[in-house]
Amino acid sequence: MALAGMNLSPTTMLAYIGVLGESRASASKATMKDGVQVVNMTANVTSYTPNTLYVKKGIPVKLVVNAEQLTGCNSTIVIPDMNIEQKLQAGKNIIEFTPVNEEIPFSCWMGMKRGIIKAINE
Repeated sequence: MALAGMNLSPTTMLAYIGVLGESRASASKATMKDGVQVVNMTANVTSYTPNTLYVKKGIPVKLVVNAEQLTGCNSTIVIPDMNIEQKLQAGKNIIEFTPVNEEIPFSCWMGMKRGIIKAINE
């Protein structure tokens, strides 16, 4: 891969595919607090975890992103369907929106670390 111009360390590659114990796919369901859905996510070097978030459509959401390890890649989260592009700071970051689409993709600004918010009717 180095000969092809890709600068990837073996540790990063193993973490990416889950060999080092981190699951690439994880999910979390929002909880209601004072009429707002709250869902938590962590930003670290390898991913946003969980990377699938379940919320209810049409009810305000407070996405709490705990930025543990910020890099040039994961330091800005982008949610195009909600017109959100938020720079993350170390620690807790709050992103608020009301979901209207059933599937709302999100990613780092480079599109390498991705996830999806699934808004269900209930």
